[in-house]
Formats: sequence, structure tokens, C-alpha cells
Amino acid sequence: MKILKKLFSLSGKEQELPPAGESADLVSDEEPKKLKVDREAALRRFAQREDLYAQALRSVAADYTDIAARLRQLIGENRTDELRFVVHTLRGVMGNVGVEEIFVLCSRLEELVGSDSMEESAALVEELDGLMQCFFAYVNEQPGGRGEGEFVQVSCEKFVAVLEEIAPVVRSRRPRECREVVSRLKNLQLCQPELSKEAKIDQLISFIEEYEFDKALELITLLHNQKNK
Repeated sequence: MKILKKLFSLSGKEQELPPAGESADLVSDEEPKKLKVDREAALRRFAQREDLYAQALRSVAADYTDIAARLRQLIGENRTDELRFVVHTLRGVMGNVGVEEIFVLCSRLEELVGSDSMEESAALVEELDGLMQCFFAYVNEQPGGRGEGEFVQVSCEKFVAVLEEIAPVVRSRRPRECREVVSRLKNLQLCQPELSKEAKIDQLISFIEEYEFDKALELITLLHNQKNK
């Protein structure tokens, strides 16, 4: 304490110490934590398109703004199937955009789900929350705008084929296969946001993630009929 008081008295008059729990610039020289991102690998997935990559990052950030709060709720309510589903989906999305730290942490968390280590799971969620804040900061550093290029378009016929492929999987209601469907839909979102908005992909993903399979199938049928006209 005496040393700290001396540090705060360098100007010739003693100043008040910061409240407990707060830091002072004179005491700490720590740099803010930087997220480790394999940007080169991620850009290869986006055909070296910086604009597509930046758009994908913003989309992920928007989708997972409240992810820590959601995971805390699922842990508190012991909803292990949904918890595993959400964590697996986040893991896949972060792998696509090269955020290896969050990818690895989600892998650890997914392994713990369903075990008796709920306290350890809760601790990992807190660690994830900190990494997500770093991720949001990373996204904010990216250049804005779409750039001059256009997104690669998915044809109407191809989208209809996707719907036809995922319908029986959703109908099966098997968590693992449905997680793969969500990952596929997330990839479509990242590559073609216009189609995703028009085709209500957000709503379809939400239905599957919330295990509302009947609603998901109704929406798939509706979209199939609209696109197949």
C-alpha cells in the first residue's frame, strides 16, 4: 500500500487510490487481450474476399450477441440437449471464420455437456464470454461495407435441392444430424445473406435450435413450394 501511495504522489501531492477492484494506468501496463484468429485460413474459405469475410464476421457477431447469457440459462435449467446443440453450432461457425480459440473452447465445453461437471461447464461459459468480447472487438476492427464485388449467388434450383435434402433429416429429429443441418444453413447465411433473409433462414435455424421441428418442417414445405413454382 505504501508503494502504491508513493506512485500516486509523484506529482508532489497525494491522490486517492482507485476503489477496490478497479485498476489504474500507473499500476498496470497490461495490454488488452487480443483474439488469435487464423485469418489466412479463413480467407481461403471465402476465396480471398475480404468483403465476404467481413460480412460473415458481422453476421456471426449479430447472431451470437447474447450467447453467454443463453448458455448460462441452459445450464441453469439443465437443458443438456439444447446446450450441446448450441455449443456445437457455435463451434462450427467459429471454425469457419478462423476463430480457433473459441472453436477449441467450444470443443471442450461440448465434451463436458451431459456429464456431472456442470460447474466446470459454467466456468467455461464465463471464459467463453470473455473470448466473445474479444471477438466483438475484432469484428469492429474490420473494414465496413460490402465492397465492389457481388456475393456468389445460389440458384433457386439449388436452394430447392437443399430444402429437399434437409427435410428428412429434420423429420428424424436426431440432434446430431440436425446440428449438421444448422451448420449447413449457417454457411448459406454467411455466403449469401440476401437469400437467407428472403428465405427466412434465421427463422428456420431458430426453429431447429429450439427443437420446434414441426414448425421447421412447415417452413421448409412453405419455402419449397414458393421456390419450386
